[in-house]
Amino acid sequence: MKRIPALCLAVLLLFCCMAGAEDESLSTVDFEDFTLQPGVPLTYRGEKTDGMPLFAFSLTVEGNIALSAVNAVWSREQAQLTPEEFTGSVRNTESEIRSRYEAGGYVLQSLDVRDAVECEYWGQPALRCDAQMQVNINDTEVIIVQRTIRITGSFGTYLFSLSSLSSDYLEEADDALVRAIRWRQP
Repeated sequence: MKRIPALCLAVLLLFCCMAGAEDESLSTVDFEDFTLQPGVPLTYRGEKTDGMPLFAFSLTVEGNIALSAVNAVWSREQAQLTPEEFTGSVRNTESEIRSRYEAGGYVLQSLDVRDAVECEYWGQPALRCDAQMQVNINDTEVIIVQRTIRITGSFGTYLFSLSSLSSDYLEEADDALVRAIRWRQP
């Protein structure tokens, strides 16, 4: 489970740096546990596979750069975590995130993870953990703010990750994700 938050964060950096739609359809996308209608083209659509990205989309695109992006990863894990455990799992991904960025030619200069909080998304109990990264991209320092939302139930665990270049864009991405998902009844 420790590798999944790192995968979410690494995937989001790639989508923040390059925006390009593979799926031009803006229609509803059906997944096993919910439907997704993002209102923008998906940049990635996968299958429900343990630990792998399920979908990604970019918001607020300027030129070839997405100022915010959203993705999701599903896992079989059904264990509920405390906010402290979730914070620790996100903090423990720093070395893996650093390695992934270095492999892409970027430098992770810092990762500041805030304490996770219990909250509610789509009427379900959730954990939310915000972080801020300082990344050097092509000799330019970029601040990336991120939010990871963890929803766990009989369906397993979904980690929804949002990434943006400002707090305002992060909140817009959060609102867009909430509007885009309709959970199926159990």
